Amino acid sequence: MQWPSPYEPELQDDYATLLKALTEDQFPIHILTASSDEQKNAISFLKNQGISPKTLLWHILPIDSSWLANNGPLFIKENGTLRLSDWGYNNLGKTDGVPFDRDDKIPTQIGKILRLPIDDINDYVLESGNIEINGQGVGLLNWDAQRKRNPKLSQEEQEKILRDKLGLSKIIWAFGVDLNDSSNGQISNIARFVDAHTVFIYQNKTHTSLTLQAMLQNDGFTTVWYPSPPTWILTNDTILHPEMASEDQKEKAEALLQTFYPDHTVKFIPTPAIIEKGHSLKDALLRQPSLSKTPKAQVSLELIQR
Repeated sequence: MQWPSPYEPELQDDYATLLKALTEDQFPIHILTASSDEQKNAISFLKNQGISPKTLLWHILPIDSSWLANNGPLFIKENGTLRLSDWGYNNLGKTDGVPFDRDDKIPTQIGKILRLPIDDINDYVLESGNIEINGQGVGLLNWDAQRKRNPKLSQEEQEKILRDKLGLSKIIWAFGVDLNDSSNGQISNIARFVDAHTVFIYQNKTHTSLTLQAMLQNDGFTTVWYPSPPTWILTNDTILHPEMASEDQKEKAEALLQTFYPDHTVKFIPTPAIIEKGHSLKDALLRQPSLSKTPKAQVSLELIQR
């Protein structure tokens, strides 16, 4: 997690709410701050929120924003070995002048902190929010998002990079960007694998989602309409879910999730400031996969689960 910078102080209450839920699981949480003063202020703020510092690991690194899922690395687990890949980052392909040079360097720094091998793929831009992998060689992305991030590369050229670097045998593209989507088209706001053969799709039933549903079904996947963007955070035994507008929506979401994650408890987390900024829970952090054995030459489903 990248602690909200002085430019985004309105996010601190929401990040504290998220951290409080995460610390209940008692696993270590790495938090990046831009300076020692920011770190001291953050520790004091969280203590006042009743959050135990025991599982928080702090690191001082130059950062530009609070959205680690966008600029952070991808974790890859292959044959029981964990490494990370450092892809390029260009502020979601936006041209609004917001600085991102320091965020772009964070994956390498995280690799050093965790003492993991690093694959340098900085000549191609990819965020964890715009790729879903089913653990059996199938990748799901939004073409319009990747086109904006890598405007000089054709679809064929991009597919070759993804196949070579991630060992994918098949790539499925969604098409289209919601004008209200601050992520500029990330697939995580549209669809998500819940197992190797099933995809939850946000049931707004736009041309993008309807076309994607037809393509997935044509390729033999089961699709399920989901009542919100599938942007929950999956931990060891808990699913942290953005708060929903009604009890009916919450009941439907919880029932669907527990069909596929029966050993997990679903917790709905109110994060009004994150939503106001046009983001969601999944943008705030990355989850490091555990080190258990996976079949050789396959990218684990845990690569992208956040």
